[in-house]
Amino acid sequence: MEGSKSSKIQNAIFIALFVFAVFHPIIAGTNVLIFDSYHEGFDWSDTLLSVLKSELKKSDLSDIGIYMEHLDSKRFRIDDSSHFRFLSSKYQSVHFKLIIACDNYSLDLLLKYDTLLFRGIPVVFTGINNYSDQMIENKERIFTGITESHDIEKNLQLIAKLQPEVRQVLVIHDNTLSGLANKKLVEKAELSFSNIKCHYVSDLSIEELMEKVGKLDKKWVILVASFHRDRLNNYLTAEQVTTYLASRAKVPIYAINDNSLGHGVVGGNVISAMGQGKMAAQYAVRILSGEKPENLPVVKKSNNQYMFDYIQLKKFKIDTRLLPEESLIINKPQLFYKVNKGLLWGVLFIVSALTVFSIFLLININLRKRAENDLRESEATIRQIAENIREAYWLRAEDKIYYVSPAFDEIFGRPREEFIANPKVLLDYVYEDDKKLIKLTVDSSSNNLDMDREIRIVHPSGGVRWIRYRSFPIKNSIGKIYRVAEVAEDITVRKITGDEILKAQKLESLGLLAGGIAHDFNNLLSGVMGFLDLARISVSSGSSSKVFENLDDALNVCRKAKDLTNRLLTFSKGGVPVKKVRPLGEIICSAVDMLSTRYSQQIKCRLSPDLPLCNIDEGLVRQVFYNIILNGCQAISEDGVVEIDTKKRSETRQGKNCPFIEVTIKDSGPGIKKENLSKIFDPFFTTKAKGNGLGLSAAYSIIANHDGTIRVESEEGKGTTFTVRIPAVTQSVVEQKEIGSVTVTAGKIRVLWLDDEPFITKMAESILSNLGYQVTSTTSSKTALELFRDSVEEGRVFDIVVLDLNIKGELGGKEVIRRMQRQCPGITAVACSGYYDDPVMSDPCRYGFRCALKKPYTSEELHSALQMVLR
Repeated sequence: MEGSKSSKIQNAIFIALFVFAVFHPIIAGTNVLIFDSYHEGFDWSDTLLSVLKSELKKSDLSDIGIYMEHLDSKRFRIDDSSHFRFLSSKYQSVHFKLIIACDNYSLDLLLKYDTLLFRGIPVVFTGINNYSDQMIENKERIFTGITESHDIEKNLQLIAKLQPEVRQVLVIHDNTLSGLANKKLVEKAELSFSNIKCHYVSDLSIEELMEKVGKLDKKWVILVASFHRDRLNNYLTAEQVTTYLASRAKVPIYAINDNSLGHGVVGGNVISAMGQGKMAAQYAVRILSGEKPENLPVVKKSNNQYMFDYIQLKKFKIDTRLLPEESLIINKPQLFYKVNKGLLWGVLFIVSALTVFSIFLLININLRKRAENDLRESEATIRQIAENIREAYWLRAEDKIYYVSPAFDEIFGRPREEFIANPKVLLDYVYEDDKKLIKLTVDSSSNNLDMDREIRIVHPSGGVRWIRYRSFPIKNSIGKIYRVAEVAEDITVRKITGDEILKAQKLESLGLLAGGIAHDFNNLLSGVMGFLDLARISVSSGSSSKVFENLDDALNVCRKAKDLTNRLLTFSKGGVPVKKVRPLGEIICSAVDMLSTRYSQQIKCRLSPDLPLCNIDEGLVRQVFYNIILNGCQAISEDGVVEIDTKKRSETRQGKNCPFIEVTIKDSGPGIKKENLSKIFDPFFTTKAKGNGLGLSAAYSIIANHDGTIRVESEEGKGTTFTVRIPAVTQSVVEQKEIGSVTVTAGKIRVLWLDDEPFITKMAESILSNLGYQVTSTTSSKTALELFRDSVEEGRVFDIVVLDLNIKGELGGKEVIRRMQRQCPGITAVACSGYYDDPVMSDPCRYGFRCALKKPYTSEELHSALQMVLR
């Protein structure tokens, strides 16, 4: 019975511990939550938070877990209930021993939700304006901390003392919580001064404010009382505000916070963020060490400091003797000895050490001389060999040349003595584009001593010579590098011979390309002209149905022309890939599916199940595999087969493991003739009766633009194998969400259209007018900017601006959008071009556009683009 009872007790304890572990909140040591009212990058709170965290970590308390929340009240207006819901949900399973509230917004939030948010957790606050004891009365939890009390009266006394001629003070503040609080403090302090009149400014943009302060005369001074958001809702740091004001103001600027010092401010009686942070950290440590928070009184008087900038004092000829005795002056020049005391003593120590070291060198000099004699004998042997070979040869040690063979004069066309006197002159001989290839070796500080490069040099005779440049280290008996050997060989004749052969091959490919383009476009133009001519005849005969039929046929031929230009651009640049992380296996399967209707029995696809993802342009890569598989299917007989295999592989590049996917596409066709194998990736080269020869050339360019490779192996009668390698993803890639289309009524939408072709502006104006848009078009960038400026000044800004990226003889769309954004940052713009490889067309948002419209386009495509941006 006793054993059974003991077993039941053990089971009950185990169940209790399990339930406690599952449902009890996470308690990881001593957790402290810091509420920052502002955001990372705001200089005041950055300093305060840095000191807070540093002081907490330096304390004797161990295992402190610091959690940070930035409420971002300076830049955004978020209602308190949203913060409450977010914080309650985020920290529902974390228990805190203390909360530190920085500045008024965070304290007000905790006061408002006293019994609901982190109930019962004591709060230490810091940086609080307009504090009163009534704020924390009748609260469930304990509040204590340090207030932020600006002494405006001392600042006005300081102004009257330093500049008795001043009668007017321009007080600059914003309409944020802290800005309005500081304004009230100034208004209260002003009542004590009969000879000083304060003027308050808040509702201005920073540009308007700069213009205003620039007009103040010597009877004025400026007092910055927290200005971080201007009339246009632009956020500014304290550094930016004072820097902008100082650039235009001709009168002194005073401040009430220390983060404004050093940026054009004379000074003032300022509050220190560092001091606020230290005092709050001290209270926090005392509470976490066991002291009751109710025993710690609220510190109601800030430890303010008189601080001044020496540069600004001199600029406005303010006598430093008039400053308060406890003043701190920054940027004050100091005596050389005081600044460099450590350096001077260090130099003295080094001189003494060098004296001792010199004595040691004198003792060691005999041993060194013996080593040098042995080295000279060795060099003499090498010199005899070097002087009888045609390659130039020399030895280098750091910036000193020990030997240069006679062949140097002949190869480089300069005397060896010039090179020996200044080894770095070798770079002056080298062709400009090739200097980077040998710069690392010529630089004595480089560790890249083993090199084999082909470079060009400019010969004094005016010609260019090709040089094979090699360098390698020479090691002593203990394996230490002490010299570098360098060899230069003239390979001009051999290089020119190879280049001529390559040039002839390129000319052959170019001729083939030109002929292919002319042939295909002449066919397409014949179709367009023919169908348009038929439409004109149909109009004359009054057959409207025939008119529409002929016009549709002409449009279809134009679409084929557009497809041909796209493929030509893909060949020339490989297309501009818009990459996303995608499974390559699915893309291969989709290409196979497109061919399955006709070739389902002849395609055998074997995909590895564990293939990694790839960062690719899905459409372009699908085009590659579609073209290669289609070529294989067209090459085989009815009982032939096209086999597709995939493998996950990797290789080492520069010490790093680089994974990739290898795709092999093998067909059982007749193979490729040996003389044609090197031409299959040339544009317009084809052996098919109806092919245009662009499929494989486009595939080659696309794979190259994905940092991959494509190669082919074939033998007549034994089929052909294509091997494609594409790098796999090694890290997560963040994808941008696509913006869904939104239908917007065109009714009163005003459009400004810029294109340097009059017929395009006329066409666009007609299409959009028929769709109900109000269109203003121009062929001049200058006129477009003037029209846009007028619309801004009239308060009727264009709803959409469509800009051609290439305007002959004038600014292109990329520069025009920049200038328009200066006048209206929120402009809605569409980029338009026939150059698809322009980076703006692949990533328009990066350059200030909402989307890109490719030429040519139909009225439906144009209307759809405008509908998309009108969100």
